[in-house]
Order: sequence, then C-alpha cells, then structure tokens
Amino acid sequence: MGNISMKLGHKLKWDTAKEEFVNDPEANSMRSRPDRDPWKLEDIIKG
Repeated sequence: MGNISMKLGHKLKWDTAKEEFVNDPEANSMRSRPDRDPWKLEDIIKG
C-alpha cells in the first residue's frame, strides 16, 4: 500500500470490508500484477 501511495503521490483510504481502495480506481488497478512466465500461482497451489 505504501508503494502505491508513493507512486501516485497522495494518501489512500482502504476499505477493509471490500479489500480495496476507496474511490481510487487507479490505485486499485495497481494492487496486483500479472504473473511472470513460467511462474503461475495456480500451478503452485495445485501442486
């Protein structure tokens, strides 16, 4: 969260129930990133 706030240059408000930033679609879009090949979380979980 701190890194996202620093990149955007403003404070963020977190909604704990929804697990997303309040009224900030740009910040929400930065919460995750695509997995890099060949690493996939699904493959690790499935075993």
